[in-house]
Amino acid sequence: MAGDPELAADSAADYSPSFFDRFVQRPVLAVVISLALALLGLRAALDMPVLEFPRIESSSLIITTPYVGASADTVQGFVTEPIERAASTIPGVDYIESMTTPGTSVVTVWLKLNESSTLALAELNARLSQIRFELPPGAEDPAIEVERSDAANAIFYLDANGGQHSRAEITDYMKRNVVPVLTSIPGVQRVSTSGGRDPAMRVWLDPLRLNHYGIGVEEVRDALLSNNVIASLGQVEIMNEALEAMLVRSSASCSEDPCNAVPEATTSSPSISS
Repeated sequence: MAGDPELAADSAADYSPSFFDRFVQRPVLAVVISLALALLGLRAALDMPVLEFPRIESSSLIITTPYVGASADTVQGFVTEPIERAASTIPGVDYIESMTTPGTSVVTVWLKLNESSTLALAELNARLSQIRFELPPGAEDPAIEVERSDAANAIFYLDANGGQHSRAEITDYMKRNVVPVLTSIPGVQRVSTSGGRDPAMRVWLDPLRLNHYGIGVEEVRDALLSNNVIASLGQVEIMNEALEAMLVRSSASCSEDPCNAVPEATTSSPSISS
């Protein structure tokens, strides 16, 4: 029977308290253990590394060398191959690829994972300085650009509208005033302009007149190059200020007529004039 005291005593004797009964009987102990577990979990969450998003560095070095007027085979043999040999000696290089077009050599040096691009850039500059004498005299100095492999595209783009100004004027203004300001911002890696047009001067040559004066295209080109001079005349110091005088001679300021921009060249025939 349910009310039998002997049966109740037997049931109480057979019952043994479980492990969780202690927390019911002692609520303070349960609260302390719960707080300890919460603090340990919070500490583990703050100190545990996030393996799903590791911090890695994957970048490449792009070497661009213009060689105006040279064919692709000439650029490949005299510019691309020496640069590839120099770049292959840099520590931390994974592999190298190149693209050669008429007048331009582009060599891309891919670095290994987590290799410092700053150290590789400094080492590459030193290697290219050592082989500069191997490049042809007409080739320009190699330009090195660091590009992140995981973020090759720009973060954002700015649209410039110049109104009545030409595209060349807008491009010149952006390169002189806007690009230096954006580049000086901390954390900015590279700022470039796209869709612009650099100022240029075109010279149309008359083959009959060149033949009459007994000169060729190279003489005209050398005359144009020698007429563009930027030289330092000296420096003047006044109190805490220093002023540097520059001499700028540009063939574009000689005349609006492209033929008049050619300076006089002394030959056995009469000098060039128009």
